[in-house]
Amino acid sequence: MSRLFDFEKWKKDEPQYIYSTLAFMCFNPSIGRALNKGSVKKFTELALKRIKNIGKIKSQNGFDKFHDNFVKAVRDECKASYGQAQKPVNVFLKVLVDWANRPSHKVAKKVRPFLHVPLDSRLITCIKKKIPCFRNKSCQSKLKEIDKKQYKKWQQYFHRLYPQKPILCDILWWYDKERENS
Repeated sequence: MSRLFDFEKWKKDEPQYIYSTLAFMCFNPSIGRALNKGSVKKFTELALKRIKNIGKIKSQNGFDKFHDNFVKAVRDECKASYGQAQKPVNVFLKVLVDWANRPSHKVAKKVRPFLHVPLDSRLITCIKKKIPCFRNKSCQSKLKEIDKKQYKKWQQYFHRLYPQKPILCDILWWYDKERENS
């Protein structure tokens, strides 16, 4: 007779379901509605597959290669531009690693300084108002128009700004919004 509640199996499978739920939650609001039907499921499958290798990352260069491959896979599977693909990848990694300390506290602590800031139009607009070098026309504000070269320029800026934890720059737009509303 099978048990209705198989807690041992649930414990074993819990990480997979946490990662799947986080991938779904991060992809859908960040870009899911702008892409083809079925993209959420494809992203979730890619995230589960890719996250298995995150513990092997030992350097910024290693993370950047991991990230490039993850973004390329999202671009290919979801028919997205570079700017559109980087957003759910970065939101997922931010939530998983920085907020949830997964896949383990040790791995999260090691990888956290390498994370990329999720680019979106709100953050870009906020920075363009404040930083003159980002105001030129070649620096796009629309995600679908951001290419890999522009993306790398943004990430270099964030890593120079706060190298200990560049992902902290992700809250800049919110801070700016709060200040304007006071």
